Amino acid sequence: IRASERVESDPMLVGSIVYPEIMRYSALQDEIERFLVHGVYVRFGLSQGDFSIGVFQMKPSFVESLERRWNLADTLPSHYLLYFSTMNRSEFSRSQRIRKMTSVEGQCLYAAVFVKLMEHCLDVSANIPDAAERVRLMATAYNRGVVWNVTTLDEIEKWSHKATFHTDMIATPFSKYCRYGDIAVEHYNFLNK
Repeated sequence: IRASERVESDPMLVGSIVYPEIMRYSALQDEIERFLVHGVYVRFGLSQGDFSIGVFQMKPSFVESLERRWNLADTLPSHYLLYFSTMNRSEFSRSQRIRKMTSVEGQCLYAAVFVKLMEHCLDVSANIPDAAERVRLMATAYNRGVVWNVTTLDEIEKWSHKATFHTDMIATPFSKYCRYGDIAVEHYNFLNK
């Protein structure tokens, strides 16, 4: 909640967007992925180690893009007194990013920043008056990895109708696929009862 309050994002919206990842979270799998990210991403960068880590399953490429877009977002950084170090691409800066990404507090902040950027860059609140549909589209964009200033709401809407998310630890021929946004909306509706 503190992270959402810091950038004035609705904590129920933020929580609902990441809820499908929490459902599928495996501590063992995360430990393996964190080990790989620490060993590969920190040393060589995105080209070698872009694995999802943490409870919210964020990739370093997603977070780097999020940080850069936030810093370019007109008045947001100064209004919320929140800036990300994106100029230094050293092992130390990548290590610091991974440290934030592996903490629940850091992931909550990144998720809240994601919601604020969706509202700022794509004007989601003004363009989508229905709260459940906003959750569906933002959750879909989160899961797909929105590309700032390239992805449109129409593209996200098309993605939201595709069942590409499974809750198995590893996809098998028997995995049941569903729409990520639908799970997020179901959770959002549950929280609002």
